[in-house]
Amino acid sequence: MPNLKDALNDPRAKIIDVRTPIEHAEISLKCSHILKPLHEINVDEIATSENLSKDTPLYFLCKMGGRAAQAAEKFKAHGFQNCHVIDGGISACAACDTKATTTKTIPLDGQVRIAIGLVLLIITFAGFWVAQALFWVVGLLASVLIISGLTGWCGLALLLARAPWNRSQ
Repeated sequence: MPNLKDALNDPRAKIIDVRTPIEHAEISLKCSHILKPLHEINVDEIATSENLSKDTPLYFLCKMGGRAAQAAEKFKAHGFQNCHVIDGGISACAACDTKATTTKTIPLDGQVRIAIGLVLLIITFAGFWVAQALFWVVGLLASVLIISGLTGWCGLALLLARAPWNRSQ
């Protein structure tokens, strides 16, 4: 599997970080790279703005690899065949070429847990005082959490990533 050193050793390579701006603010690469969250990727737009040819080596980076793999597939579908996912995500790059920054915003995964926790707490109290049928909603939300954990897809994270406090300054 390719790693960050492979990308840094290739002068033609472009590194595309597909994490959200809030994740990028927490820890990011020191070297030159493109930040384009997965949910905002437009292959043609990036190819034009970054002057990418179909044979440009592209290295995709996210937290663990799932989103990077999705981004690589989007580029492959547009004819870019030299696409690589950086093995181990940003954590594996930490010893190599990253910088950590402090941020006042709660990390995105923390925001998701807080939002779901508040909703579950409100529904639980309402279930005791209003209607016990609301406990079915708690079960539904728990099922959604399990599916999110298994698939790596989280709709709430995508919504929160677009919140004003999670935008790049």
